Parts: sequence; structure tokens; C-alpha cells
Amino acid sequence: MAAYLDTDEFKLRTIIAGSFIDDLESSQPGWVDQQLESMSRRVDSRLRKRYVVPFATAPESVKLWVTQLATMRVFMRIYRAPTEQQQWVSVQEDYENAMAELKEAADSQNGLYDLPITDAADASAITKAQTAAYSEQSPYAAFDGQAAYARDEDRNGGGTFR
Repeated sequence: MAAYLDTDEFKLRTIIAGSFIDDLESSQPGWVDQQLESMSRRVDSRLRKRYVVPFATAPESVKLWVTQLATMRVFMRIYRAPTEQQQWVSVQEDYENAMAELKEAADSQNGLYDLPITDAADASAITKAQTAAYSEQSPYAAFDGQAAYARDEDRNGGGTFR
């Protein structure tokens, strides 16, 4: 399976300078691509219960999550100096945010993300609202039962004696 991002698109989306990614690629060829593949499959594993994955055309939010998750891995590989502390905090926050959004997207009950389940133009994982209850009785049957119950109370002299 292909990753949702290639190295060139990742360089355009990440906060890490492209020259650092190029240096990493020249010293360890294929490592960045492997991280993008791994993070793409991580996103898929989180969303598999609700969506048909892998997406044929990745939604923008999926690309953002893969970027944020892979940035953490690449950043850890490139930067080791304590002077990068502020940048590290930002990358860590992005990573945690991506994981929280992925969890929310995978939640079919309370999730707020609507990702396509197919490539159709009107594809949505949100189903249309339908009637949640069904009954064979007429809408007036409940009132008839309530009236009978009240007559029993009146006949018993002021309350329920069951």
C-alpha cells in the first residue's frame, strides 16, 4: 500500500525545514518514506472500524494527521540538541493533537469528523437520521390506557391500590 504522502509533499506540509529532511534522506535513504508509510497505516488502523481504508484519495484531514505524526518521528531523528526545546514542545503538541483527533474521528457515537467512506461524490460516514422507535399501537392507545388507569383510581377512592 502507498503512503498518503510522499517525501516531497511531506516537506511542503511539515514544520521541519526541507533541507534537514534532504540531509536525512541522503544519510538514510528511504527512512522518511518508511515513516510516512507507517504513520499512514497507523491512521488506517485507527479509522478501520468506521471507514473503508485505505482511502483511495486521502482527505485533507488525513494528510494533516499523517504529517503531524510523521513530523514527530522525523524530528526525533534529526534534532537532539537541548536548544531546540521550544520547537520540540510544538511538535509534541501537534503529535498529541493528531492522536486525539484520530481517536475522535474513529468514534462513531460522538466523533465530529466526517470522512468519506467511498470515492463517491456524496459519500459520508454519517448516516441520515431515521425513526428510532416503532410501535404497532395507534398514537391514541396510550391515552386510552391512561384514561382507564385514572378511572381505576377514581373507583378505588383516591389512589392506586395495587
